Amino acid sequence: MDLSTLLGGSSSNSLLDGYVNTVNNTINGVQVWTIIAVILSIAAAVLVYFLYIKSTTGFKGFWQTAKDFLSFKTMCIEALARMFYVATTVYLVLTSINNLILLGADGVLSFFSQLLLYPLVARFAYEFIMVIVKIWQNTTIIAENTGKKPVAAKVVEKIEEVKKAAKKATKKK
Repeated sequence: MDLSTLLGGSSSNSLLDGYVNTVNNTINGVQVWTIIAVILSIAAAVLVYFLYIKSTTGFKGFWQTAKDFLSFKTMCIEALARMFYVATTVYLVLTSINNLILLGADGVLSFFSQLLLYPLVARFAYEFIMVIVKIWQNTTIIAENTGKKPVAAKVVEKIEEVKKAAKKATKKK
């Protein structure tokens, strides 16, 4: 079954056939562009990852900030979550006022329940997101701190340095 049959036309209707051909060509063009876009995006992602993110070259300024952003060293979820929370709360309050205006006396209970309950639910959801963000931040700090040498290892290295210095001093005599 083709598109002209679905639209209720016959195959002899030239206006409908022109429309069907246009739609079919558009769909084919979209499909081709989608395939090209997927291939280009995969290629760009691989190039950016290996040539930029995994690069050991020292970047400065904007390029270092972009590298940190792309390698997820800096996260923007906290700021976005805060903005989203404020926008959601304002929207919920305004819609509750709108319901009061539209429903009048019948909407008073709905108004107060929406005014109190919906922003509270939004706050709980926001706090849940923020707990996850804080866990990530604390885990990152712990991982960075454990990656450094412990104090005992530094003391052992210092003792070894003193021993080497003492040996050099005794050989000179």
